[in-house]
This record gives sequence, structure tokens and C-alpha cells, in this order.
Amino acid sequence: MIALFILITNLIFTQSFYYPPLDSGIVENGERQFYLQMQNGTHSFFTGIQTHTSGYNGNYLAPTLLLNRGEFVNMNVTNTMPMQI
Repeated sequence: MIALFILITNLIFTQSFYYPPLDSGIVENGERQFYLQMQNGTHSFFTGIQTHTSGYNGNYLAPTLLLNRGEFVNMNVTNTMPMQI
């Protein structure tokens, strides 16, 4: 078990970790409002390779939503994804 831990700790990672942006919304009429847009996009997870992705307010993933316990929240979601037939 110790040898495995030493082996893992010597690894060098070249890909950085992506943190989605923080969205605290807007308070209007006593409700916290979030505006999210579903969309397609592309992202380069590896150098020189573009991958088709989907996300909210961006090409992939979604913002981290900051909410407060006990408040009213309204999620406004617009779907811009193409309809598949």
C-alpha cells in the first residue's frame, strides 16, 4: 500500500482542473433569479483535439450557483439546443 502511494505522488499532471464560474444570480422582487442558457459548443480537453460539448452559459458544464438557505429561487432556462428528429 505504501509503495502505491509513493508511485502516485510522483506523477506529474499537465492538464489543469477547470473550476466553473460562480453565479450568485440577481435578487429581484425578493427572489433570486438565475438565467441559464443551454447550448452546444466545443472544447479542447487535449491539445489539438476539439470535442463536441454541451453546457449552460458556456461550452461545457455550468456555473456553480450560489444560493442562500430559505430564499425563493427562480430558474430561467433558455434551450438553444437544436431539436433532434
